[in-house]
Amino acid sequence: MIGQFGELTFFHKGKQTRTFTDFKSSIGLKTEEHPVVGWKGRLEVTGEELDEVTLHIVFSVELGLRPRQQYELLRKIMRDRQAQYLIIGNRSIMDRRCIITNISSEWEEIHKGGEVGRIEVDVTFKEYQ
Repeated sequence: MIGQFGELTFFHKGKQTRTFTDFKSSIGLKTEEHPVVGWKGRLEVTGEELDEVTLHIVFSVELGLRPRQQYELLRKIMRDRQAQYLIIGNRSIMDRRCIITNISSEWEEIHKGGEVGRIEVDVTFKEYQ
C-alpha cells in the first residue's frame, strides 16, 4: 500500500495501480499588519492557516481500474464530508483529519456505449477537525 484516505487506497498490486503524482502542499501563517505613523508597520502572527494538499490521480482501464467507478467513489467521499487522515507511507500528512474540498476532472477517453476509459483528476484535501 502506498497510502490511503479512508476507503480510497493508493496501491500497486499486479496489473492494478491506483496512485498519484504532482503532490502539492500548502501551509502558512495568518498575519495582521498594524500601521505605525512615520515608521514601517508591525506584523503580528495571529494563527496558522489550514494545511492543504492537492494530488493528481489517473484512473484508467490500462491501469486495471474502472475509471467512472473510481470517480464516483471520490465524489461520494467528498459529498459525504468524510473526514479522514491522509496517509502516505504509513504516516499522516496533516496534523488533523481532512476532507476533500475540490475535485477537478478531465474525462479523456469515452468508448462505445459511453464507457469511460480514462479520467484524470486533481483532488484537494484540506484540514477539517
